[in-house]
Amino acid sequence: MDVAVEFDDKSISGSIIHDMNTIALTDKVVFDIWDMDIESVEYMPGNSAQAARDGATPKSLGKLDWKVYEINPVIGQTLVV
Repeated sequence: MDVAVEFDDKSISGSIIHDMNTIALTDKVVFDIWDMDIESVEYMPGNSAQAARDGATPKSLGKLDWKVYEINPVIGQTLVV
């Protein structure tokens, strides 16, 4: 996670890289994005999160299609990739 805190704007912006392994075939990933504005979702090479922690700058392999769903007004929104 690489973030910048803007105290004057009362906002946090940045990026998050997840390394994920599936236990079954799937065509989607679901994230809880309560109170977040998502600008883009990108596909990264394997082990990109670890590479970023080690100081590298992984390159995107391309943008992914995604959609935000309002599942429950109390729980918040869900991002489906």
